[in-house]
Amino acid sequence: MKNFLIIYTLSIIIILLLAYYSYLPINYTGEVIIRSVTTDKDVYHSGDEMKINVFLNEHKNTLTLMVNGIKDKYGEFRVARSYMVSPNEKWKNITIALPSCYGCSGVSPGNYTIYIILFSGDRLIDSFTKQITLEK
Repeated sequence: MKNFLIIYTLSIIIILLLAYYSYLPINYTGEVIIRSVTTDKDVYHSGDEMKINVFLNEHKNTLTLMVNGIKDKYGEFRVARSYMVSPNEKWKNITIALPSCYGCSGVSPGNYTIYIILFSGDRLIDSFTKQITLEK
């Protein structure tokens, strides 16, 4: 009878563990990941504000979120910002003013990539890219 109870208890524990792990996201690695990045528009004009929403999974550390993009003709990013992400902060809303003068800023109309990069200290955790279009 004692062996039966031990086997029965272990079986229940194993079933519960399997049920728990089957509900975790498929790409769950235990690391912080960027779940998605959205912008308020896909096409922007000179001087527009771009609203970016970055969605993260749960985390327990303070993180650094970098947003870079829109390289000018000199190869420099015209958008380069850094934000702190508090523990368990699941999303970050960011508003960025885009370059307003194509001639003097060295930015031409066209397609650009916005890079969202997540760090824990000096360690790169995850990155995401978002394509946008700039028009006059």
